[in-house]
Amino acid sequence: MRKNQRATEPSRREKGWALSADSFNRLLEGLNPDRELAGEEYEHLRRVLVTFFDWRGCAFPEDLADETFNRVARRMEEGEVIRNLPDYCYGVARRLALEVLPKQSKQEDEPPEFEQLSAPEEDSEERRSREQMYECFEHCLKQLSPENQELVIQYYQTEKRAKIDNRIALANKLGVSLNVLRVRVYRLRATLEDCINRCLNEKKNN
Repeated sequence: MRKNQRATEPSRREKGWALSADSFNRLLEGLNPDRELAGEEYEHLRRVLVTFFDWRGCAFPEDLADETFNRVARRMEEGEVIRNLPDYCYGVARRLALEVLPKQSKQEDEPPEFEQLSAPEEDSEERRSREQMYECFEHCLKQLSPENQELVIQYYQTEKRAKIDNRIALANKLGVSLNVLRVRVYRLRATLEDCINRCLNEKKNN
């Protein structure tokens, strides 16, 4: 795949379908009947999805987050009843990541003469282990308070060159020094890692 190509293309089922105002409104209503709260929950969920795709190493994580919403909105338009929309979106995002990563690995900057060669398939155990890791990550992120979830997502969401500016702005927003912010995020990360390790051990023993 060339760098100027998008990370994913719509499946045959999605081709010819575009997100309409009605579909988007239905998606928001599925998040919260209150329009203003629904908008806030949509933005929060989108940032979580972007972080998910970014941490998995997917190219164009923002595009993939939008594609996730498009696929969910289409299922809702087709009449599928979704009781927990965020969890449903996470499931769609996991499947989408599994769909695009093999294509991405075939290789973003391969010379033309190697494009037709098949890439080695990912080891099934490695794939299963990685899936369990991200399932545990999602589970443990939800255990944090909404404020701490937002803090973790905002702290890690930018590219390398913009990270320091983003973190300074975040510290100013919270009214704390950069060092205090780092300590706070370090503690949250330690809590997350402890939770993830327990979750992985439980999956291993089951």
